[in-house]
Amino acid sequence: MENFLLREPQSRSIQKGVLPGEEVDPLEQRRYRRISVGRDHTVRFRFRGQNLDSLPITSLSASGCFVILPGEFAEKVREGLLLVNFVLEHEDLPSSPICAQIVRVVTCLAEISTEDVGLGLLFLSTSDRFTEQVDTYVSAYHEVHVGVEP
Repeated sequence: MENFLLREPQSRSIQKGVLPGEEVDPLEQRRYRRISVGRDHTVRFRFRGQNLDSLPITSLSASGCFVILPGEFAEKVREGLLLVNFVLEHEDLPSSPICAQIVRVVTCLAEISTEDVGLGLLFLSTSDRFTEQVDTYVSAYHEVHVGVEP
């Protein structure tokens, strides 16, 4: 799972907001820290005319997340699809709806049952405030649950 977003970016898709010359994590090619989160972190969004809610995420950063989608939707997802009215369902995270793009579809990870599918998502059209709030939350969560880096 560590490399679910590692691939050649298409314009600004994978490394959203990273401009030439800006510093990114050399191991993960990410601008923002990513954390693993528990099942109390969920999302909701509209997909193919259906409202889906309380879907667990396993990781989160200011630029995206990894969500577990029920297997009944496996045949309907593909990279590049947009998810509208995407909302983070956690009291400490912004609840404003955004758009997210599927950048990775995964079916063989430990966190995923044989029926479910994992989606690597890139947050699109986010405000600076949204990005800052999520990034601040991720940093605080990391400090409390993982510890401060030396």
